[in-house]
Formats: sequence, C-alpha cells, structure tokens
Amino acid sequence: MLHPLGGTAHPLDGIGNCLVVILHPLDEAGDLLGRAAHRLDEPGNPSVQRTQGLGARQNGLYITSLTRTITPSETNVTLPRSIMTPFSQKTHAELLKDARTLYSGPLEDTEIADALALYDYTAPDDFDAGLALVESFRTRLGDQSAEYADKLAASEAVRNAAADVHALYSAHRRVARRRHPRGTDGYSALDLSGPIPRARAELLKDAGIFYDTLAQRPDLTEGVRGLGPTQVTAGQDAVTAARDATDALAREKGEAEHASDLLTQTETQLRTGAAELAEVARIALSDRPQLLEKLGLRA
Repeated sequence: MLHPLGGTAHPLDGIGNCLVVILHPLDEAGDLLGRAAHRLDEPGNPSVQRTQGLGARQNGLYITSLTRTITPSETNVTLPRSIMTPFSQKTHAELLKDARTLYSGPLEDTEIADALALYDYTAPDDFDAGLALVESFRTRLGDQSAEYADKLAASEAVRNAAADVHALYSAHRRVARRRHPRGTDGYSALDLSGPIPRARAELLKDAGIFYDTLAQRPDLTEGVRGLGPTQVTAGQDAVTAARDATDALAREKGEAEHASDLLTQTETQLRTGAAELAEVARIALSDRPQLLEKLGLRA
C-alpha cells in the first residue's frame, strides 16, 4: 500500500512483520541520498541499525526505515503526515520562532539529545548548525528587504530623471522646430520629424543626439529663443543623469535578485532540515509527549 510519506508499507509476512519505508528526496540520478534503519524491538526501546552501502545521512536528508511487529488490526492505522507539511506552511516569522525552539531543545535538555542520538543526531554540533541556519535565514530576510528597498528607490530615481529629460527635450524641440522647419538642414540634423518616443531608452537616445548635435553645431541655436548654450548643457546633463540612473537600476535589480536567490536557498534548507528533525523527534519521543512539547511539537 502507498505510504503518505512517499514510501510503501510492505505486506505482512508469515509472522506478522511489516516494513514501512519512508522515502526522503532522491538525487537527479534516482539514487537515495542516505538511509538509516531504526528497529523498535520493544515498546519504547529503540535500537539503531545502519544499512551498509549507503550513508545514514547525507546533505541533511534521511531515508528512514521503521520495522516492527504489528497485528492485522493495525494495518489501517493512520501513518504520520508528510515531514514537509507543517514547516512548509509556516510564515517567515513562524519559521524563525519554531525552528529556533526545535533546535534549542536538544541543547537545553540532555534527555532529548540522548533520544535523538539514536537517530544519528550529534549534540551539540547538529543543533548548533541548525541554529546557525536560523540566524542565516534571519540575515537573508533582512538583506532581501534592504535590496528590494534599494531597487524601488532606484526605480523612482529613473522615473524622475526620465521625466526631467522629457520636460526639457519636449520644450526645446518645439522651439527648434519653429526655427528649423521641415526640409531644412537643421530639421534633418536635429532629427525633428515625428513625435517624441514614449519608451525611455528611445527617449534618452533621441534627446542625447539632439543636445550633442546642438553642442557641436552652435549655429543651429542661433535665432532660437530659449535654446542657448546654457540650455544645451542642462539638456546634456539631464540625459547623462538619466542614463546613470538607468545603469544604477540595473545593478540594484541584479543585487535584489541575488539576495532573493540566497534567501530561497537558505529557506529551503531550513524548512527541510527542521521538518526532518521534527519528524524524527516525534518517532524518538513518541512515548514522552512532555519532551515533544519542549520542542514545540505535538505527538
């Protein structure tokens, strides 16, 4: 029959033994990342048996095999829910709080640590590493928030800079068209045909050509009211500022995406590791609910 944790419950053999295999993630080649067989020979008296050939734990992931004797009346028992369900549904705030409680418990209570030691958890190293991951996740959250705030500020700066260019360019272009009507050299040199582009990149390109041409050919400003050397320089400066702001936005977008990627990686590691520890703790402490409560868990 199918096991809700991703494995199978094998049929009962002649003496009533049932092997339940809980499958954790596989790698891309379909190989198991790790396995440990835990056998409950007597109620509340677990003994640990390693399986040769595969490491008990790799990359923080388990393949757990639970073997015990059951009666036919137990074959319809509800098996534990998926290890990822509880922690995958937590908000960031809940994940920080609950994961810290989970990893702190074995460091504060040796009875919990001793029970988890039977399932290849080493105190204090494994639990210190878990707490370090919690703090790394907190840091990543702050980094992502800061980077996205910088990106929003950079986006606003680009909009404002582009608006400044549009205001100057549209006013200067109108007076230039009066002085250089269609068919004249100035009309062609300043590219005065058609409307002002709506796209920011095209706007900056056309405005840049307009002001650079006027700077190189001051004769085109002769007789043009409100478009002298001072205005040409102001236009060039506005275009440069808008281009710089656009480059800064591209950098901020890259940094924000990088921060988001780092956060996603750390969050995945924390959710997976905490969910695994929680499920193992429910098995190891199934007969001691008061210790599960110290970990923030229910049986």
